[in-house]
Amino acid sequence: MRPFLNSCLALVLLTGPVSAHNDPLAWPNPILPQRADPHLTLHTDGWYYFTATVPEYDRIELRRARTLGALSTAEPKVIWRKHERGPMSHHIWAPEIHFINGKWYVYFAAGRAEDVWAIRQYVLECDAANPLEGTWREKGEIRMNWDSFTLDATTFAHRGARYLVWAQSVPERRGTSLFIAPMDTPWSITGRQVLLSQPEFAWERRGHNVNEAPAVLHRNGRLFLTYSASATDANYCLGLLTADEDADLLDPKSWRKSPEPVFKSHPPTSQYGPGHNCFTTTPDGQTDILVYHARNYERIVGEPLYNPDRATRAQVLRWNADGTPDFGVPVADTPRPADTLTIDTRAPGKPISPDLIGIFFEDINYAADGGLYAELVQNRSFEYQPTARTEWNALTAWDVVRRNGATGPVVVADAFPIHPHNPRYVVIEVQQPGGGLGLLNGGFDGIAVHAGKPCDFALWGRQLFTGNRWGNSGALDGPARFTVRLETPAGGVLAEASVAVTGRDWHRVTAVLTPTNTEPNARLVVLCHTRGGVAVDDISLFPRDTFKGRPNGLRADLAQAIADLRPRFVRFPGGCLVHGYGLGNLYRWPDTVGPVEQRRAQPNMWGYYQTMGLGYFEYFQFCKDIGAKPLPVVPAGVCCQNADHQGGTGQRGLPLDAMPAYIQEVLDLIAWANGPTNSKWGAVRAAAGHPEPFGLEYLGVGNEEHITPVFRERFQMIQDAVRARHPEITVIGTTGPFHSGPDYDAGWKLADELRVAMVDEHYYVPPRWMWENLERYDRYDRARAKVYLGEYAAHDDRRRTTLRSALAEAAFLTSLERNADVVVMASYAPLLGKRDRTQWNPNLIYFSNTNVVRTINYYVQQLFSHHAGNEYLPGTLSPATPTGPAGLRAEDGVFLGTWNTQAEFDDVQLLVNGAPVVTDDFAKPAPHWQPVAGRWTVTDGVYRQSGPDEPARSRLTVPPGATNYTLTLRARKTGGAEGFLIGFRARDHANHYWWNLGGWGNTRHAIEKHTDGVAARVGADRTGRIELNRWHDVRLEVAGDRIRCFLDNEPLHDVTDAGFATPRDFAWSAVRDTQSGDLILKLVNGSTTERPLQIQLPGLPGPRSAALTVLTAADPTVANDFEQPDRVAPQTRSLNVTPEFDYAVPAHSLSVIRIPAN
Repeated sequence: MRPFLNSCLALVLLTGPVSAHNDPLAWPNPILPQRADPHLTLHTDGWYYFTATVPEYDRIELRRARTLGALSTAEPKVIWRKHERGPMSHHIWAPEIHFINGKWYVYFAAGRAEDVWAIRQYVLECDAANPLEGTWREKGEIRMNWDSFTLDATTFAHRGARYLVWAQSVPERRGTSLFIAPMDTPWSITGRQVLLSQPEFAWERRGHNVNEAPAVLHRNGRLFLTYSASATDANYCLGLLTADEDADLLDPKSWRKSPEPVFKSHPPTSQYGPGHNCFTTTPDGQTDILVYHARNYERIVGEPLYNPDRATRAQVLRWNADGTPDFGVPVADTPRPADTLTIDTRAPGKPISPDLIGIFFEDINYAADGGLYAELVQNRSFEYQPTARTEWNALTAWDVVRRNGATGPVVVADAFPIHPHNPRYVVIEVQQPGGGLGLLNGGFDGIAVHAGKPCDFALWGRQLFTGNRWGNSGALDGPARFTVRLETPAGGVLAEASVAVTGRDWHRVTAVLTPTNTEPNARLVVLCHTRGGVAVDDISLFPRDTFKGRPNGLRADLAQAIADLRPRFVRFPGGCLVHGYGLGNLYRWPDTVGPVEQRRAQPNMWGYYQTMGLGYFEYFQFCKDIGAKPLPVVPAGVCCQNADHQGGTGQRGLPLDAMPAYIQEVLDLIAWANGPTNSKWGAVRAAAGHPEPFGLEYLGVGNEEHITPVFRERFQMIQDAVRARHPEITVIGTTGPFHSGPDYDAGWKLADELRVAMVDEHYYVPPRWMWENLERYDRYDRARAKVYLGEYAAHDDRRRTTLRSALAEAAFLTSLERNADVVVMASYAPLLGKRDRTQWNPNLIYFSNTNVVRTINYYVQQLFSHHAGNEYLPGTLSPATPTGPAGLRAEDGVFLGTWNTQAEFDDVQLLVNGAPVVTDDFAKPAPHWQPVAGRWTVTDGVYRQSGPDEPARSRLTVPPGATNYTLTLRARKTGGAEGFLIGFRARDHANHYWWNLGGWGNTRHAIEKHTDGVAARVGADRTGRIELNRWHDVRLEVAGDRIRCFLDNEPLHDVTDAGFATPRDFAWSAVRDTQSGDLILKLVNGSTTERPLQIQLPGLPGPRSAALTVLTAADPTVANDFEQPDRVAPQTRSLNVTPEFDYAVPAHSLSVIRIPAN
């Protein structure tokens, strides 16, 4: 008998399949990317049965194949899922499959949801011939001699006895050790457990003290027991214990430990942390094979246990002359054959829009005030109100300061403001001056100042009375004297100056504060020393060093980071804040120009105030300073459809009798931007400091609007007026917030009817969606409106700016270059996010008061902008990279669910190909339902979910071969915020569809596709709600790629979707810069292995030294952050190119090859 096994800990994500091999000694490495803790059994039926830890730690999968190579394309089958709570409800780790006494057993480790590190060992049993088809029963926990952290159990038989070997923590000893005990059943041990090995050598104690993942091989008169040691990073390695076959295996003295690891990281082959192995053979039993996991890179971001890139690998195990195993070194990844990319440099190119790559700025995430706008004082004009946040008031961000016996009130007043747009100010009444009475402001999470760098202070003030308010003649004895300081949090003085307010009229006083030390959390203190009353407003502190030295300017480092993108245009000021949360909150451009103390501050859609200090003049000036075209967006005469929390029904339009004045306001914007200085609005622009016209070409009207008759009427009025008065201006319409759906369709229909020159598309999608839709714009009708892709981003797991998301965006940008005759502009969104102040993730640039983090996604935008061409060159890739097979497959599950909602389900029927296979009236327990999350019980003849989980789910596996099925049921909401989730095509928790009934606060119904943990809508959503305590009839029909949904017998959705098709993982573009003559190749490799290319450039006149810039990292889930802002950044070197040369595109990379003309 040849026993073998393995196990350990891992997190993995299954990626695209590798071609199967019929040769039993031919397989690709890795066999399964992102699958760790591999264990397989070669059964007597000729099949390899394989299992491993899944990334979600929530289930156990099996697959089988005739050869090792074919495992990569074998479909996994879920045989068991974790419990909701209690034992076996968390950290499902390291399953092993064994065939014992005619039955199948799976051994695995698991924790508890209540105590995730309470890891213990458990067993499942199945008596079917094919374990993928049989029913698996829980046999419970294997009870060891003491109760502690336990994992990685394996079993083997030797000379009629069966043994269990496992890893377990020992009381009062750190780490895990190996134990052995005899077994009396396949799910229990008997007698005393014996310590075999504990971490003692240095190589077993790196990172953690670990002996785990035993595997046993019986050969050449000996038993060889491998185990894994140290932390699960590059230090992970294999150790070896050896015992004679006649020895007492329960005697620790029978086992000899090798003093050095027998299998470890090997940089020359780029394999790191090999371990958690098992053993198998070729089907003929003649060749031993070592199966293990490893990574192909050394550096890991974060905790190695939660890194997904350990991959299943295999290699032949050789034998030394003395009969001991020769493990060798981990072999390198299998190279793939080179593809040929041919670009005929002599061919005529297709014009590319000169404005393709730009930016979109919206004041979200404190992007303006507290961010790009350099003002350091928060709430400088005392205009904060509870309309933004309930806890806010006019003195938010200010503290009243009374130093050294000073007394007197400080109150907010509004009787005689500086300007009607700035109605509130503060009155300081000094009764006893003491050390000064006044105000303290900590800025936006602190005021960052730098030693020797001056700051400009300003204050508007006027005197009110002298001495006691009522006991004095009112004559002013002299100026109100102030001390202005920058202080440390402890009160130390960093800088100090004096100013005086004189007279009863509002006037501005200034001072310069030059800090003596650098302090990231300084405070501004303004103290009055004169008895009497003084009114103050618009208290300001600016760094002298603004971008381009502009007064009322921009934060230099943040503005420079934006300028370094070299954007061709800037869209501003939004976004959702343009149409506001009501008609009174529309963004009105005239209120944002002129002296800052006369601008109207107002709350925005994102829960804070805008001072409008960064107003239209500053936006236009910034565009001029960085060489970008301005693209302002004005309201379309309607407010946001989500205004007043109306869930898509809150859109309101300006009264029609108010529209002529509003249209004039839009026309005035064009006059202000482009008019001569002797015109009314041109003079206003010139007075602000810019006599030359700004050269406005584009005007956005509306943002993500619900396409209603109210919107249509007002949009048409605005467009007609602009077209009549300013035909030189391109008006940009809207197609809603999604890449498809009713507003998208209606927006395009409206654009066709009104001959709109350009429409604005928006979508935020999973990275996979971008790879799947590289041909989206190839199919667009060139006779219709041009496209401005105004907002887009790849939203990865937890909305992080990962390399994976950046490469998906890079791939999509190659498709935009190819289709730049249709897509003439594109801008990532949002642009800026302040640390700890974000309302939206991800963002292109993150910042704090002192630091700027350029994300990996930023560098993608920068590379495409810096290396833009104006001609696209056609080419061919041979063999072409096909989209993978249609993602429909049998054995995906369906599930019932809710989101923070309690519900009951009844009369569930599942029909496959028209025949009923499941019928449930819940009159008795329903064991075929598998709760995944939530509180599910069969109670009073219904299937009840009573928990608040987001989401709660209970799964039913669809029988084999089912891609055509109908699910019918009744459902009743009994409490909570939303409705029901009807899941289908459910592969795992990160990849499934659900029909969301009563989602988004119980306002609409939609089908959502979850890919790698990120949701995207499929087809149109429908407005609607789920009534409380009413039974609803639900029907879902899945017929191949067609999905139909009915609620209470009313058809709601009828869509076609191909399922989880394997997307492309390679994209390219070739462009020419006709000004320089340079040829620019962009190559995007989203796969886990490098891609060899033979690049043919017929027409290239001889060899050249090109500039090669590569953006890559070994781990696609890495992101730049404040701790490591430069973790991933472009690297440039020279590359010799000829009319035909080879280039291996690194895994997970964007490569830009710029070939000079001469």
